[in-house]
Parts: sequence; C-alpha cells; structure tokens
Amino acid sequence: MPKLNWAKNHGHARVLESTTMIVQDGKTGVINAYSDIPYQIATDKGQSTGFKPVGIASKITPVILGERSDSISLDVNFKIDALLNISAAGPMTSTNSIETAIVVRSGQSAAIGGLIKSRANTAYNNPDNVPRNPIISLYASKEFQRNQSQFVVFLTPIIKSSASAGSEKIKKKFQLRD
Repeated sequence: MPKLNWAKNHGHARVLESTTMIVQDGKTGVINAYSDIPYQIATDKGQSTGFKPVGIASKITPVILGERSDSISLDVNFKIDALLNISAAGPMTSTNSIETAIVVRSGQSAAIGGLIKSRANTAYNNPDNVPRNPIISLYASKEFQRNQSQFVVFLTPIIKSSASAGSEKIKKKFQLRD
C-alpha cells in the first residue's frame, strides 16, 4: 500500500471510506453507512417526499485456515451507492459493488477488485440569433470535459487473540481515550 499512500499524499488519489472491523473467526461482520437523499414525488394527492439511500455497505466473513496458520479465507461483499445528480425526476445514483472470496495472510494487503470509468463529453454553444458562417464563426464555443474515476477495494486482515487486543487500533484511529 505504499504506492496508494504516495498517490493520496500527492493529491492523485482519495480514500473514500476507511473501515476497521473486528470479527470473530467464522462469523459475519457488517458495516453500513448510508445517508438518505430527499426528493419530491408528484402523486394524485399532491406532493410527497421520497428518500434515496446513498453510502457504503460492507459484509466480511473471515475463516482462519488452521490453528497455526496465518492465512485467512475471506468472503467479501462491498457496495457503494453514490449520488451523481439531482433532477426533477429524482436523484441519479451510481452503484459499484464487489463480491468475492480470497485468501490473504495476516497483516498483508490485497486489492480485491476495481473498476475504472472514463467519460468524455463535447458540448457546442452557438447563439441562436447569430448568422451561421461556414468558414468562420466568432460567436461559437466548444467545451470539452473528460472524467475518469477508479473504484478499488483493499483489505488488510490481521489475526488478533481477542477483541480487546484489536480495539487499541480503533481507539487510536478515532482518538478515543479510556
């Protein structure tokens, strides 16, 4: 993960979510962090308000592969719903999800999947009241827009002897004191 930290520190990457979860061997841990985006709905009785949830849901089931092993089998499910735009029809969202099963050694990081999106748009602005000249136009403009986004999930499982042994990292991360 040193390359990811370098990219983040130099403004080339953003960490959207960072989750720490303590889960018992063989049990499933779930963290959901959603916000409800309100929008208006036209009904036969007038207007009402609907809500569209956006956020992240994660579900992880770890299984330690043997008593003396430091390898962990992980069943993983991540889903991110993000708000793109709000229009008269309601909120537009995008959904990215990853569901997989992997084996990772304790303390090692793994990128479990990723998605790269590229989009290019060109918009032309021509005023309606200006006559069109096929050779040259001084009043027209062209707008280019290029967007790239990347969605990658990294996991770093660590075997702990007890839940209290793992809580120190969480306390430090959230600056909690006893």
